[in-house]
Amino acid sequence: MRADPTAASVATVDGIDTPAGRIATVLTLQKALSAPGGAFGASGADGPLPLG
Repeated sequence: MRADPTAASVATVDGIDTPAGRIATVLTLQKALSAPGGAFGASGADGPLPLG
């Protein structure tokens, strides 16, 4: 999905089967209200958690 050009408007989180991944999911949903896109989690290109 990350290779697709439309992925810039979709946020992804990997590792949601871990406690850290679940936290990243909640923070990513919160961030998605103000800024679309991002790749978060253990292997996320934008870091483990959305900052700011």
